Amino acid sequence: MEFYKAINPGTDYTINPFKSYASQQYNLVSGSLSNPEEVTLNRAEQFPSNWSALGDLGPVNAVSLLPSYTLFASIQHLYYSSNSIDRIPYAEFDLTDATEFIPSQSVFVVNIAQYAYGERVLPGSFRLDVGGSTYDVVDRETDIDGLGVLYASSSANVLGNIFYKEGIAVIKEDTVSPTAGISPTLGVKITSGSAVTVVFQSQITIYQHRIVCKLSGNELNRSIMNPSTRLTYATSASVDNYGGLIQNLFRSGSLVPYQTSIGLYNAQNDLVAVAKLSTPIKRTKVTDQIFILEFDSIM
Repeated sequence: MEFYKAINPGTDYTINPFKSYASQQYNLVSGSLSNPEEVTLNRAEQFPSNWSALGDLGPVNAVSLLPSYTLFASIQHLYYSSNSIDRIPYAEFDLTDATEFIPSQSVFVVNIAQYAYGERVLPGSFRLDVGGSTYDVVDRETDIDGLGVLYASSSANVLGNIFYKEGIAVIKEDTVSPTAGISPTLGVKITSGSAVTVVFQSQITIYQHRIVCKLSGNELNRSIMNPSTRLTYATSASVDNYGGLIQNLFRSGSLVPYQTSIGLYNAQNDLVAVAKLSTPIKRTKVTDQIFILEFDSIM
């Protein structure tokens, strides 16, 4: 039998949002076709003044097939211009500020898929390592300042920026060193076959739903729609002589309903969730019964 009862959204139904974090680590090999899809690493090269007129898109990244000139132009426009979607964190400061980073010559662009970082990369959690180098590229910011400046670990040298809400990191390329690694002054050197590790924490908002279902003693204690409780009923199992006498066992209280599951419906009467009780619970006629349902969602 089904029984419907409205709940009070103000008191019986509450939603409590809270932030959830998960540690993520992805291991890539430069130039490999079998890298994880969640993180991509591409090289972007500063374009010459006449690059668009010449139709030269620059060297093409071997795996992603992204032209390096157009990638650099996109990064510059999106993040380092007055019309950027996520302005450089220090834009309000003087351009000589110690945390300033302006991409030039060439940079590496780390692109994290949204389903991997969720709502944003947690400030202070990003780290990039190249082949066990002495230095790492790290974000030392806290959730309070959230400047998004990337440093060489154990140094004050700025190597790039990370844009938390888009999962994009822009890191200076080392064009001098012959071998792969990270230099606190020159930047990051990545060659074909270099092992690259990207570590960060993803953030997502979890919504905890709490529903209080209260049944009074006079509710849901007799299955009036069940034809087997009647003295007479049709063989088709439809109720005959509706409102007639109840079978003695049900009338005396020897048999009572048990609660086995609770369904939640929206305003359009669509079933959106079902709670299954671990064991059937006997209905009582003399006291109220309260069932508290809790479940989490990301919407």
